[in-house]
Amino acid sequence: MFYLSFTSAAKVFIEWFQNEIEVRLNIKGCITNSEGTSWYQLKYAKKETQILLSNMYKDECLCLSRKKLKIATILAMIGQPRIEVSID
Repeated sequence: MFYLSFTSAAKVFIEWFQNEIEVRLNIKGCITNSEGTSWYQLKYAKKETQILLSNMYKDECLCLSRKKLKIATILAMIGQPRIEVSID
């Protein structure tokens, strides 16, 4: 099982990001804030992570090659469609 999370010190940004993803992909993550920390995390579980990653890395996109390679490996392990990875 794997999860995806986004971290920010700006609660307003995390809430906006959660809303944008929910509107565009119809998935809702969970916002958490550990006691004593000044940052927030937007977390997605396995099914939502698959949907999100498949949409984030489809076609040609501006991204870090090392991250895209990591995502391609994860998606391949669970039988998701292959994404093209080129290391420049």
